[in-house]
Formats: sequence, structure tokens, C-alpha cells
Amino acid sequence: MTTGSSLGGDVGSGQEIRMVAADVRKSAQSIESAADQAAKIKLGDHIAAVSSAMPGSNSAGPAGRLQADWDSDMQKWTKAAHDHHRGVVAASRSIHEQDLLTAGDAGRTSEAPPKAAPSGGADDFYMQRLGRL
Repeated sequence: MTTGSSLGGDVGSGQEIRMVAADVRKSAQSIESAADQAAKIKLGDHIAAVSSAMPGSNSAGPAGRLQADWDSDMQKWTKAAHDHHRGVVAASRSIHEQDLLTAGDAGRTSEAPPKAAPSGGADDFYMQRLGRL
């Protein structure tokens, strides 16, 4: 049995999908970790040595372009991963909010994010849950 905020429904053919907010937050942490680690990878630094080791060769020019392409692609991927992380965090918030609405409709209580706090309010609440504060 899974506990915590969840959102689910029938997806047809008698199958059900259930999204658990805690699992979504854990996924968000993994996405952000991957993005942070990828940002540290400098693929172009390694290919730069090829270009400088063979000045004037047929490989020197393409190696230089490859260096720029790899660096650019890695930056784009890292940005996309960070954007995806933010989307997953937003999904987790939505799941939690839906759980609160459902809990209210059913007359039960559930943990709610703070309305306001000096340290940042609801955003800090979610980031603490993600282990980022």
C-alpha cells in the first residue's frame, strides 16, 4: 500500500495509473541530479587536444567544430533537464493539491503547504520535501 499524496484514474481496459507525489518528487531529484552532473561534463575539452595535436591536418578543423557542437549540445541538454525537473516539481505540487482537494471533499485531513512563511512559503515547503533546502 502506498501512502501520501496520489493522483490516479482509469486509463481504459480496466487498467489504472496512480501517481504518488512522493515518487514524483523522488523522480524530480534524480532528474536534477543528472542535470547537475551533466553540467560538469566538458566533452569539448577532450576533443580540443585532438585539434591542437594535429594543426593543419584534415582532422583539426572538424575536431574544433565538434568541440563547439558537443559543448553546445551538452548545455542544451542540461537546460532541458533542468526545465524538465521544474515541470516534474510542478506536477508533484499539482498531485499534492489534488489530494488536498479530494481529502477536503472526503472530510479527511492531509498535510498542507504553508500559505506564507518568511523563508519563502509554499515553494520552500516543496523544496524541503525534495531535499533541496
